[in-house]
Amino acid sequence: HPHQQAAGPASGTTVPFHSTGGTGDHVGEYDMWRMEKRRPDPPEEGESLVDRRKRGTIINVPTIRLDDFIDEDVAGVDGSDATLHLLKVDTQGFEPAIFSGLVRSVQNAAIDYIIFGFWPRG
Repeated sequence: HPHQQAAGPASGTTVPFHSTGGTGDHVGEYDMWRMEKRRPDPPEEGESLVDRRKRGTIINVPTIRLDDFIDEDVAGVDGSDATLHLLKVDTQGFEPAIFSGLVRSVQNAAIDYIIFGFWPRG
C-alpha cells in the first residue's frame, strides 16, 4: 500500500520537497542540476508563468527511517525477522541521508542486495 512518507535519516521529522507536479530532482530549495539555491517566492519581475510553475512550492514531507519501515511493514507474517531481497535507492544526492537511516538493517544483514545511484554533483 502507498506511504505518504519520504525515506530519511530519522522517523517523525520532515524533509523539504520542491513540488512542481512533475518528476525529477525536487529535494528542498536547491536545484540539483545547477547545484544552486532556487529563487525565492514570490515570482521575480518578468518571470514567465512557465518558469514560475517549474519552481513550484516547497512542501514538508514526513520522513521514516528505512530501518523502521522494514521493521514495521516488511516483517514476515509468521513473526520472522524482516528481510528484503533487493532495495533500490536513487534520490539524486539524498542517498547519504537515507543510508544513515538504514544502519540497523545493513548490520543485521536484512537486505540481500542494495542498488543505488551515484551522481558526483549531488
